[in-house]
Amino acid sequence: MFVTNAPFATQRQLIFDAFSVWLRQMAVLLPNHRYWVDGGFVTHKVSAAPKDIDVVVLARQIELNDLSPNSQDSLSHLMTSNGAGRRLQPMNGLVDAFIAIREEPDSAPYWHQTWSSVRADDGGTRHNVSKGYLEVIA
Repeated sequence: MFVTNAPFATQRQLIFDAFSVWLRQMAVLLPNHRYWVDGGFVTHKVSAAPKDIDVVVLARQIELNDLSPNSQDSLSHLMTSNGAGRRLQPMNGLVDAFIAIREEPDSAPYWHQTWSSVRADDGGTRHNVSKGYLEVIA
């Protein structure tokens, strides 16, 4: 739906392929998780191709704590970070990835609120209007 039936299918296929590889790598580190997907990739804008796919993995703190040092290092390379004065995104910038800690009362609700919001033409948030986002279970 978000590739072949959407505008800019070639760019979307590249992003989807990168997301698929990213998701397989995440599943090795954190199996059986939910991922929330939002952003330009899950919209059908005819004015511009999406640059990336925005995703949040809903993880449990205990599972993150149980990762080996090598796995923790691998996980850090799969997440978006700010380093050396610039934003670093995995998969050559095609995936914009974050972690929400399920047990933290503000973590998942923050992403739900952010991704349910609808932007106004002036860049602010439209009040009393919300939208959905995609949930992937892997």
